Amino acid sequence: SSNLVSARFEVTVPENNVITLEQIGQVLDAFDLVLLAVAPNRFVVNAREVPQKLDTLDGVSPDHLAAPLLEEIVVSSSIYKLIMSRTGEVTELTHEDLERRPSIANDAFRAVNQLAGAASVGVSVRPRVRGGNEDEMLVSFNGLRLYEPFHLQAFSGLFSTVDDRVIKSMEFMSGGFPVRYGDRLSAVLAIKTEKPQDIGDIREAGLGLYTASYLQSGSAPGGHFLFDARRSSLEGIMNLTESDFGTPTFGDLYLRYDLDTQEDQSLSLNLLWYGDDVSLNNSSRSESAHSIYGNTYLWMDLGRSLTEHLESQTLLSVAGIKNDRSGQVLKPGQVIGSLSDDQEFRVYGINQELSYTFDNRGLLEFGLDYRYVDAEYRFDSSLAIDPSFRALSNYPRPTTLSLKKVVSGHAIGLYGNLKWRLFPKVYTEMGLRIDRQNYLQGWTEQISPRVSLLYVLNPATEFRLSWGKFAQVEGVHELKISDGLAQFQRAQKAVQQVASFTHVFRRGLRLRVELYQKNGIDVAPYFENLSNPLTLVPELQVDRFMVVPDDSKARGLELTLDGYIGDMDWWFNYSFSSVRDDIGSRSIERSWDQEDSVNLGLSFSLGAWRNTVAATYHTGWPTTSLRISDAGLVSTGARNSQRFSGYLSVDLKTAKTWEFSQDRSLRLEAGLTNLTNRDNIVGAEFVNISGSLVRSEKKSLPLAPFVDIFWRF
Repeated sequence: SSNLVSARFEVTVPENNVITLEQIGQVLDAFDLVLLAVAPNRFVVNAREVPQKLDTLDGVSPDHLAAPLLEEIVVSSSIYKLIMSRTGEVTELTHEDLERRPSIANDAFRAVNQLAGAASVGVSVRPRVRGGNEDEMLVSFNGLRLYEPFHLQAFSGLFSTVDDRVIKSMEFMSGGFPVRYGDRLSAVLAIKTEKPQDIGDIREAGLGLYTASYLQSGSAPGGHFLFDARRSSLEGIMNLTESDFGTPTFGDLYLRYDLDTQEDQSLSLNLLWYGDDVSLNNSSRSESAHSIYGNTYLWMDLGRSLTEHLESQTLLSVAGIKNDRSGQVLKPGQVIGSLSDDQEFRVYGINQELSYTFDNRGLLEFGLDYRYVDAEYRFDSSLAIDPSFRALSNYPRPTTLSLKKVVSGHAIGLYGNLKWRLFPKVYTEMGLRIDRQNYLQGWTEQISPRVSLLYVLNPATEFRLSWGKFAQVEGVHELKISDGLAQFQRAQKAVQQVASFTHVFRRGLRLRVELYQKNGIDVAPYFENLSNPLTLVPELQVDRFMVVPDDSKARGLELTLDGYIGDMDWWFNYSFSSVRDDIGSRSIERSWDQEDSVNLGLSFSLGAWRNTVAATYHTGWPTTSLRISDAGLVSTGARNSQRFSGYLSVDLKTAKTWEFSQDRSLRLEAGLTNLTNRDNIVGAEFVNISGSLVRSEKKSLPLAPFVDIFWRF
């Protein structure tokens, strides 16, 4: 903060020198400042007037460290504090947080499923946030929007496409996010990666049960580079076990090159590719599917300081998406069908943002988000449903269907945002976003005003209020052609209100309580399967259902506690929520409504091993029971009138690093998910055998190990 250190003071060191905490303490001492330890390996700068002192840490003299009393941190009114203060609530997961959270394949996105407000049954890494559908979360990767960043995309999205080793932080915003993020209704996941120059010169090879990888970072002519590649190893394991479920092959590649530029500029060139070549079938071979999926992104990111107060950020990008899928269902006496679904998309984009800072008062942002899009769809299917099963679906399903569509057009987003310090303890953020598209049905427009208020009662206590309108347009890649819709749907709109309270106690204990309400005023129809969401070809199933809400309502209370004791970290969150669709005179729970959910975890060291235990529980999701009648197979009572049993998973992780030299080390990360091997029921399949209905349960992930070994050299 410039309240503590004036901008005219500058400390320079040779580029590759290691700076120790003791040296930092000596420099700060010249300004009557000290380091304040707020967590293991985390410090903030504070004025010297703090009464208590810590014991020596890592060779740092106690004279340079103060006791971790967060209530005594100076709250600065400088522009730095203003910019860093977020008027909306943000949950940040750092690289260290992700390393400690247990998840299959060390998948960073699964950590999001353990945050308050996210709903998941543990199979897909795609969360449904605060009642929204799984396509309502925006994923931003260093400022670039990613479209469907999931491996096994056509099969519930089991893994994400981002290697957690290159992630610096993930910011999760579950409501009330600012206008610079548009076109999604429910949430934002903003991923920031490490810069090559910050990682340094490293080479690391990894091998695990799910992926094999190679990571390298270092200097290059005129700049610094980062290379990260992964490939699935699942197919090899399945061959060893003589599994007959298919071959799930996938991979991803990230390449970044940061050019050496002037001090007031930054320029990076980026390539991101991820793709699948997957063939799967169920145990009875009554369902099979094959998917070839690929995404390629090329972009340039240029940052410039135009004046002392004016900054510019420019991002030019090209994205290409290929998604080909085929599948069949062979269930004699029930349904026989096949489909072929080929899709191609291209997106050419430019993002331009200008930000102007007012001395000690505010920040003004203007932005342009322009995309030229084009798409090609080709879909063919055949479907023969036995008469006794036809009554389940509520919309026409032709015996044969052949659709082709070519789409092109423009999508433009303009926004302005003002963050202002109204009073010494009161901050406000006011923004307006306007989005327009012409690839739907002529030009359409959405206007989204948003406002937030932050009241800093004292350095440890904050109150937040936010209100805003949010809009989501069906992306050029999201046409529901496989369910027979040949036209894009109207834009969805929702109004959100959020109120939150945050308090930081002594020794780093943090409490957050948040209330939210989200009213969907324009809700687009969506498709789901009444009883079994875990199917390889959902569009061909007899229980396919079209939900056409008039509006929707989501409400909830979220409580989060986290802290540390010594080097032991812990976290806890509880959510109470309700999400319903209003259809005619009825209010019906959405199929992912979970009234109560709890997540807790503890990370601690035993000798040289870092260990984490985490648990997730939530109310079972609603389901529709089926029965045999004279009309055939029909639902029992209203849709979603019953629930599965509660979901519970206990997960473990342990990690250790062996240092052989300054440049060579071996790291082991291993763990178990669903330690108790609990049968978490998430779906059901029904078969009519001689007039009797036979029900088989579909379960979430069983006890599953994960092991990764990384050799750095």
